Amino acid sequence: MDKLVRRGNATKIGKIFLSSFLCLIFLSLSGCVRSSGDYLTDEQITEQVSNELMEALVIEDLQAVKALLCPYFQETHSELDKEISGIFDFMDGDIISYDEPDGALSGGATTDWEWVEKSAIPEIVNIKTTGGKKYTISYMYYFINKENPELLGIAYINVVLNNDKDDTPIIQYIIDAEESGD
Repeated sequence: MDKLVRRGNATKIGKIFLSSFLCLIFLSLSGCVRSSGDYLTDEQITEQVSNELMEALVIEDLQAVKALLCPYFQETHSELDKEISGIFDFMDGDIISYDEPDGALSGGATTDWEWVEKSAIPEIVNIKTTGGKKYTISYMYYFINKENPELLGIAYINVVLNNDKDDTPIIQYIIDAEESGD
């Protein structure tokens, strides 16, 4: 009888342990699902930034473009409004269509298993205007920059006028945080 009682207790303890273990697994899995909805990949971030940039360019919203630029742009370019307006002037006519932006692959540098610099250079292609021209826009976006945190965000924008026949670049307009526009 004593063996039966011990065996019954062991079975109860085993069931409690198994139930607790399964609860922990389910809780951790549900936490992963919930947190993954809050976490954006680099590609999703650059896709979102590309869409915001294009929306701002389509309606020629200078402040919206400026808001996407890194703090260094804001602090060092006293003629930043003029530089951004230069993008609008460079593009002949209003933007009527462009290919859906997608996230760009990113790169960077690590030390001791930690990112010290992480960036992407997305491209938005096949931008067509009412002036009959075709453009490509690329920009540098820093996710992490431990050495220069003031460069987080868009650090340069390059707008290229393409040849209609083969999409080769004809001329470009660049605004760059690290080159003074003054």
